[in-house]
Amino acid sequence: MGVIGDGKDLITIYKENKGQIKKVFHYLKEHIGLSIIIIIFILAIIIGAVVLYINVKIDISQVSINHRELTLNINDTEELNATVLLSNNKTYSKVIWSSNNPDIVSVDKFGKITAHKKGTAEITAQTSRFGKSAAAVCVINVNTAPTGYSILLSTDEALTTEIVKVYVTTLPEDNVTNITIYAIAPSGEEFIRKLSDSGFYFYTETGTWKIYAMIENSEGSYVGTKADEIAYLEVSGETYNSISEFSGQLLDFENGLFSGLFDW
Repeated sequence: MGVIGDGKDLITIYKENKGQIKKVFHYLKEHIGLSIIIIIFILAIIIGAVVLYINVKIDISQVSINHRELTLNINDTEELNATVLLSNNKTYSKVIWSSNNPDIVSVDKFGKITAHKKGTAEITAQTSRFGKSAAAVCVINVNTAPTGYSILLSTDEALTTEIVKVYVTTLPEDNVTNITIYAIAPSGEEFIRKLSDSGFYFYTETGTWKIYAMIENSEGSYVGTKADEIAYLEVSGETYNSISEFSGQLLDFENGLFSGLFDW
């Protein structure tokens, strides 16, 4: 069956517009006669055949996706875009998306992918036109980066001369190998230190400090944004410049419990 434009066959077009076609036919029959209608109909068939022939001769030159390979963490999403180039240098918009491992990475009809668990999946964008088809593939690798932590301070209020302990607890299955503490001063100044480092230097300020962590393993990192991943410390007392000693010691690694000392 002949196909016009983006792929509708003549029968589908007739069914969708049957009422209008009949009205036009009766109008023409009353005003110009049946013989002229037949001539017009024959000409329309010839023109349709020529258009169909021209479209059939146009091949699919290439299908491409904006990424060949991606690495995601669990629950990450990404938008994939496919481009179909025809032999007449025009583009074609219709593609069908699919995943060979939807349990690992799923994809919707618009090309949006979602990572579900560790592994590898191939996302395919396939197009068909007048019996010809072509496809492109994007490989998605899903890592098991850390998924979260909890943070706790030994006190919510302290003087500038007091020591405050920072406890970061991670999940054992995340296999965390490194933790970095971020301390945001009331002025907005940011201080960064790894729990394993020493010699933590910063300017002591009074007011509310925001403290959170970045945890890392061999496959990625995670920065705290949730309520139980951010701690606030209210510091009072004299404001002065200080050189603070910072000792980060590893406690009970199997249970994912880390602690560090901040000399405020």
